[in-house]
Order: sequence, then structure tokens, then C-alpha cells
Amino acid sequence: MKLAQGQRKQLAEILGNIASAWFIAGIISPLFSKPTLTDVITYALLGILMTGFFTYASLSLMKGIRI
Repeated sequence: MKLAQGQRKQLAEILGNIASAWFIAGIISPLFSKPTLTDVITYALLGILMTGFFTYASLSLMKGIRI
């Protein structure tokens, strides 16, 4: 599927927002509850992994687009 430049920018922004949501869900939200140590480690690893994935996807879409 070929996307126009504006569509790629919009999709990259959405993926960036998803990356932020994963960071909040995986890293910050366990601080406001009483999870076990394994839950904290699991949430942190999953949050970092998914944040990295969606950030990479967002940046790869923005490659070659001038802001």
C-alpha cells in the first residue's frame, strides 16, 4: 500500500501516541498499584518492548519526510 506524505505523517503520529500509551501502561501505571515483583518486571519489560516497537515503526514511516 502506498501512502501519501500527509498520510504517512498522520500514521506516524498515531504510532507515536501508541508508543506513549504503552510506556504509561507498562512503566508508570504499576507505580499506582500494589503489584508483585514479577508483575513489575513483566510490565516494565513489555512496556519497554512495545514502546520501542511502536517508536521504531513511527520513525521508519517518517524517514525521508521533511517536517
